[in-house]
Amino acid sequence: MRSAIRVALAEDDHMVRAALRRYLATEPGLHVAGEAADGNEALDLVRSTPVDVLLLDLSMPGLSGLEAIHKIRQAVPSVRIVVLSSHPAARYSADVMRAGASSYVQKGCDSSQIVRAVEAAAAEIREA
Repeated sequence: MRSAIRVALAEDDHMVRAALRRYLATEPGLHVAGEAADGNEALDLVRSTPVDVLLLDLSMPGLSGLEAIHKIRQAVPSVRIVVLSSHPAARYSADVMRAGASSYVQKGCDSSQIVRAVEAAAAEIREA
């Protein structure tokens, strides 16, 4: 039996983060391993907590999501990153993918799309 995918959430909006946590907690095979309110906290979190996939907001105070992707990929290369953003994908998706994110999902999408992106990112770990 495969173990649950350990997901961390990095989102500065408390309400959005709480909604994501509640939703992901209902999904079989997913476990919310931790939460961060900004990019620096996200970096600290993945350094200190076993995480498979980080669901990362692009616009956060302090260390931005794009900067966090670079630093996280350097510090913990095994962590896969799914960017969840309100910014148009056409404007930012290429940049985040070049930085090392596994995928880019826009806020407001169907929640099952987030789960599929997390599962696809976790599958990259098994394939590596």
